Amino acid sequence: MSTIGTAELELAFSSSMGLQDGDHVSYGPQMPDTPGTPSLLFSTPLLARVGLSFNTAFKIVVCASCGIAWKPMKIVGHLKKAHQIQIKKRDEEEIMSLIHIHGITDDTPIATPMPKLAPVELIKVHEDGYCCNICDYCCRNIRTFDNHWSTNHRNIHTAHSDRFHKGDMQTFFDPVPIRFFEVSTYLQHIPIGSPFDIYMKNELPKQPAFQPTIPLKEREIPPFLHVTQWHTHLADYVTDQNKRLALRDIVQLPKGLNNNDLHGVVIKYMQDVCKKASELAYQLRCLLMECPR
Repeated sequence: MSTIGTAELELAFSSSMGLQDGDHVSYGPQMPDTPGTPSLLFSTPLLARVGLSFNTAFKIVVCASCGIAWKPMKIVGHLKKAHQIQIKKRDEEEIMSLIHIHGITDDTPIATPMPKLAPVELIKVHEDGYCCNICDYCCRNIRTFDNHWSTNHRNIHTAHSDRFHKGDMQTFFDPVPIRFFEVSTYLQHIPIGSPFDIYMKNELPKQPAFQPTIPLKEREIPPFLHVTQWHTHLADYVTDQNKRLALRDIVQLPKGLNNNDLHGVVIKYMQDVCKKASELAYQLRCLLMECPR
């Protein structure tokens, strides 16, 4: 892949992309609201009645009403106190037995997903969080972020606005201990195991940090760029980080699209296009990838 090809991918994804507490896992469960999309949640009629689900990937008990996880020994008390749910003794014993069968304990190490993957099912999404541009730290207010920067990155001198970006984030346990991780809500409709899903989870994290460059010689320019001339139109953005950030802001998806009827129509259209494309013959798909002649 040429350097400018990497730049195009980076621009596209950047507006998207013995465990210890705080370790990462290389997959992100999807929201189970798309037909045919598998879920990593386990439930039973009893668990559904009291509003609980088990996440089999992260080994957590999720209260659907709160959108957060709870330690097993506290979950029954939480249901009774916070949601006034009356639980019989035998139902409480069955819940604890199911928790034990799935290997969930108060001491179970909890790993967090890699940043910018799809939201974890049923966990509440916090919008407009402050996400560090140096590491994967996230928080809900600017003062907390400034404390993080002064503690961990004080030797890095950069403009205040270049230290973070706004993003959606989740946390398993709230209020304590809080460890937010950034998520990409627009990936929640991507089916698990699809080529894009596999690339985002397995290949994108392996890519080196993006170093924008521009082709210097004629033979370095890919055929597609010869047609579009993007490398000349975007030449000023290669050396100016503020211009690149402003360009990304233009294509950033607005908040609240999930509640918009047009958004649903567009998503359905894109899913239909993806399905039809996957059914094309291999030779035709190869032809579509080539520059028009």
